[in-house]
Formats: sequence, C-alpha cells, structure tokens
Amino acid sequence: MQQSVVVAVDKLFHNKVYNRYVNRTSKFMGDDEKDVCNVEDRVIAVAPPSLSGFVVVAGRS
Repeated sequence: MQQSVVVAVDKLFHNKVYNRYVNRTSKFMGDDEKDVCNVEDRVIAVAPPSLSGFVVVAGRS
C-alpha cells in the first residue's frame, strides 16, 4: 500500500431544515505510481478508463 493515496474532498452545503451550512468529506483511494505524494499535498485526480475503484493521481497542483 505504499503506492496508494487517500484523497479527501470537502463539500460545503446548506441544510434547509436547520438553516445552517454543513461540511461533508468524501474520501477516495488513489494510485500514486511514482510514490511522490506526501501528507497535505494538493493533487489532480483523474478517473481511469477501466471500471476499477481506484482514482489515478495525475500530479500535484
């Protein structure tokens, strides 16, 4: 699992019932083939052509 990475995507949406903004986080597994990603790096994730559960990490931004 050294060439894998977990990418977290934060979303802010408005809850109409309580009239408040709520943070939601989605986590996706990624494949870091070159093993260059570190903690708190910003990455660009691209969907692979096959139907696997992994997201290919294209590079840092």
